[in-house]
Amino acid sequence: MTSGVLTPYSLLWKAARPLLRRHKRLRQGFEQRLVPSDWPGAPISQSDLPSNLPTANSIAQNYFDLWIQAASGGESYLAWELLRVLSRDNPGLRVLCTTCTSQGLEILRQAKAALETQRQAKAALETQRQAKAAPETQRQAQNAPEPAPLAITLNYLPLDEPAIMKRAVEQVFGPQPSNQNIPATDRTENSAASYSHSGGRLLILLETEIWPGLLAACRAAGVRVLILNARMTEGSYRAYRLLAPWLRPLAPDAILATGEDDLKRFCQIFDSQDGQNKNTGENGHYAPLADEAPVGSLKVGQKQTALRDLMPNIKFDRLLLPLLAPSPCSLHQDTPVLVLGSVREEEEADLARAVESILRKMPQLALVIAPRHMHRVQAWSEQLAAAGLDFCLRSKLTDNNDFSQIRFLPGRIYLWDVFGELGKLYSQADAVFVGGSLAPLGGQNFLEPLAYGLVPCIGPSWSNFSWVGRELFDLGLARQVQSAEELVPALLELLTAPRSRDEVLNDFRRYLKPRQGGTLKAADLIQSYL
Repeated sequence: MTSGVLTPYSLLWKAARPLLRRHKRLRQGFEQRLVPSDWPGAPISQSDLPSNLPTANSIAQNYFDLWIQAASGGESYLAWELLRVLSRDNPGLRVLCTTCTSQGLEILRQAKAALETQRQAKAALETQRQAKAAPETQRQAQNAPEPAPLAITLNYLPLDEPAIMKRAVEQVFGPQPSNQNIPATDRTENSAASYSHSGGRLLILLETEIWPGLLAACRAAGVRVLILNARMTEGSYRAYRLLAPWLRPLAPDAILATGEDDLKRFCQIFDSQDGQNKNTGENGHYAPLADEAPVGSLKVGQKQTALRDLMPNIKFDRLLLPLLAPSPCSLHQDTPVLVLGSVREEEEADLARAVESILRKMPQLALVIAPRHMHRVQAWSEQLAAAGLDFCLRSKLTDNNDFSQIRFLPGRIYLWDVFGELGKLYSQADAVFVGGSLAPLGGQNFLEPLAYGLVPCIGPSWSNFSWVGRELFDLGLARQVQSAEELVPALLELLTAPRSRDEVLNDFRRYLKPRQGGTLKAADLIQSYL
């Protein structure tokens, strides 16, 4: 994007600042979004490392190796998966994770805490193993450098005003190295210092994160950019296509898309008007030149070319992870539980009428309403009160926020005002409706209930998950209604005549098996740039 275009773009952001400061999502952490002098926070300092690690200028410089941007909650779960895999082979890697929303930030906090818990558990097991080892092995272990943890820092994404993004990129990665082709220091499994400042400088954008100010700042600073798990709807494509002539000079180094149509749209925006490029591999996808190392073994300092290819959606990898929630049906005994999950504002009126109808037909039911956005809890409170329906807030159920202490009672409505517990709710449900689908909003993640053996019910709008395909419905692993009028009988049928959880899980595993592996492919590509 040329400076002639960046100037009016910058002026628009400046003019919009007063409105953005009052925006219901952006006002949280707004001062951080303006990038004060300490915006990213220190990724790691020498005092934070084990004393027996070697020192390195890169650690003293206090810059990051990797910046991952996840727009909101869904993308933050993708970042969680990437961090989980990257933490295995990258001790001491310094990562900044940013997001646009408070919900995204909360998920990233959960990810950071979970990774630290896993690291500590692994360290404890290693200590036990060493205690049982021979004395010589124990001495060798005591003298070996201690692997440094993945150093994760969290913050809000800055406003995309070019001057702000330039300042952010400089704070994250520091000044551009004088020679981008300096080979990376040999890396050993136990040396955090092996990550030299010139061997990182990598920005990861997840799904549909095209920020001209950020891309321009990275291009000017010599920061490589990868768009992973890339998706783009037809509506987004029509909007971005208008900016294509100015975005092409800022094209990312690599794009891994989750579908053929998504890949074509990204290529048409970034690479050429017809979406083609002289450097194509099999199936017309962009690929490294023949004399270059394949993806997964590219080294810092090698000439690289733009990579455009497909990958499995990372969301498939999350679905059959070991579930940390309580076992199904352990908290409500004989009381059937219906969960309306990820409910959006535009469908609240229809769902409020459905709630009344369902409770009239099944008064023994415990019904949970989980809004997609926490600021809608108040609106739901008012609607339920106006309808004369008694309800209780999740935050009032336990003193210490312990989910396992909750007991669902018959005939009660539970309004969920705590974020991050949807998976646990699905583990307790007998039937689930997943929102964002009754109104033309594209749908929310209706795959997650399947990991708990539940067939989800959704409305007619699910374009955000078109990559799933119709096969899921054909297999009876999801149920779709075309209107709010059809919703009540569909949910009553799922409550009174459910499929076996084991049967659903087995069918879902068979459906998932050929679709998983996206996280490893994305992490392999990231590794090739570090």
